[in-house]
Amino acid sequence: MKGLWIATIALLSSGIAFAQNNNNSNVTVNGEKALNKDFSVYKTYYWATPSAQAQAGNQNRSMSQGRNSRKGSSATTTSSSNSSMGAFNGKVQSAINFAMEGRGYKPSSNMPDLLVNFEVLDQPTTLKGATGYTTIDNGTQEIRQPEDTTSFKVEKGTLLISLIDRKTGQQVWHGFASGLMDPNSTAWREDKINEAVTLIFNQYPARADNLENNR
Repeated sequence: MKGLWIATIALLSSGIAFAQNNNNSNVTVNGEKALNKDFSVYKTYYWATPSAQAQAGNQNRSMSQGRNSRKGSSATTTSSSNSSMGAFNGKVQSAINFAMEGRGYKPSSNMPDLLVNFEVLDQPTTLKGATGYTTIDNGTQEIRQPEDTTSFKVEKGTLLISLIDRKTGQQVWHGFASGLMDPNSTAWREDKINEAVTLIFNQYPARADNLENNR
C-alpha cells in the first residue's frame, strides 16, 4: 500500500466541515479520496482483518509524528480486551454499518470490494491533509497543487475511518472527526459516535446505488 493522508501521496480532500456539539466545542471533520479513482466499481464491504489493519496503520503513521491510537475495525473487535473499549468499538462499527448501507453498500465477508478500518487517537496530534484538487484535460484528470495541502490540529479521541480497495491494497478514501472525546476527560463520549460517523461520511464522494454521486 502507498502512504496516505499526505497530499503528495495522491489523496484528495473532498471537504472540511466544522460542527457544534451540545457542549459548544467545535468538531473538525475532513474527508479525502484517492485521485482518478472510479468509485462506481465498489458495491460491497467488510471489516479489515488484523493484517490489513496493520498495513493501514503503517500508511496512516506517515501523516503525523508521535501519534498513538487504538485500532478497532476487525469483525471480532480485537483492539482491546477491556469490555468498555469493546463496547465502544461495537458502537462505532454499528454507526459505520448504518452509513455504508445507507449509501447502498452491502456487507459481505466473501471477497468484499472495500475493507473498512477505523481507529481512535490516544493523544492530540497534527494530521497532514488537503483542501481540494484541480482537474485538467477537460476534467478527465485530477491533480493536487502544493497550495492544496494543509494541516489539522486534532484532539485526543479523534476518530479516523479508512476504506481500502481489497484487490489493490490501496486506501481509496479516509476521513476523520475530531471532538469525539473530551480532551479533559478519560471517558469515551459514546453519545457522539453517531454524530462523528455521520459527519465523516458526509464527506464521502460516492454511493454504491448511484442515486447521488456528485462530490
